[in-house]
Formats: sequence, C-alpha cells, structure tokens
Amino acid sequence: MLWTPGNSQSPWSPGESGGGGGGDVDFIEKSMSGAQGSISTGTVIAFDTVERSRGDLGGAGNQFTGLKAGRTYLLIAQYRTTSGSFTALNWYDVTGAAYLSTQGGVGLAQSTIITHQIWTPSADSILEVRAQLTSGTETTDGFGANATVTEIGAGR
Repeated sequence: MLWTPGNSQSPWSPGESGGGGGGDVDFIEKSMSGAQGSISTGTVIAFDTVERSRGDLGGAGNQFTGLKAGRTYLLIAQYRTTSGSFTALNWYDVTGAAYLSTQGGVGLAQSTIITHQIWTPSADSILEVRAQLTSGTETTDGFGANATVTEIGAGR
C-alpha cells in the first residue's frame, strides 16, 4: 500500500501511536498551484503550495526545509507531463548541491513520473525536486502533482 500523510490505515499515520513508526511523525505535503512550462534539465519543479504539514518540516517556495541530520525520511514526488519527451525526475539536496541518486523517476511525454527514495542526511538539509535530465523541454498541467517528505526513522 502506498502511504500518504493522513491515510488512517498506515502504521505511520500522523497523530496515531503504535504500528511501525508510532506516534506523531513529521511530514509535509506540497502540490503545484498551476501549470509549469519550459521544464528542462535542472529546472526546479514548482511544488509551491503546502497542503498539510506537521512538526519541524517546512516548505518555503519550492523547497522542503527542516530535514535534520541523522533522521530518516521517505521522499515521494510525482507530476504528469503534458508535452515534451523524455524526463528524469529526482530529489535535489540544495545544501549539498547534489542529486540524491543517479537515477530518479523516468517518463515519456504525457505520462506520470514518480520518484521515491528513503534518505538519511548527514547534515541538516533543504531539498527540491528537479528535472534531472530531459531530452528537450516539457510542460505539466499540475494535475495530480504532489511531493511529500515524511520522517520514518526514530532518530529523535
């Protein structure tokens, strides 16, 4: 089962104790306020609207803030392309100036691209979601686009 914040059937549901994560978990979920065009290699994806959050995690502009060193996070992002060609979507560590992995979610034009990772930063960090690689430029209508950062480790 794919877990999203607020899903009451998840063992890590915010505000519930017991289960795999137990207790209150920090999370933030963001969406896109509208369409985004001219997406090419390195473009920051405009997850600019905070839908809900809890705890230390925040999100100014298109960034995800408050990730703490030594804590473990589940990172999920997705959006649908409406035109263009090949795209690889990935999480980018602004603090460390690097993508979190060498390969993120991959999709072709008019498909939904999803990237997900489990990550434990070695330093307090700020993240963004970026187009890691494209074969031209593309657009998205923002429909169904969202990105979620959820603390899953107990390292408090």
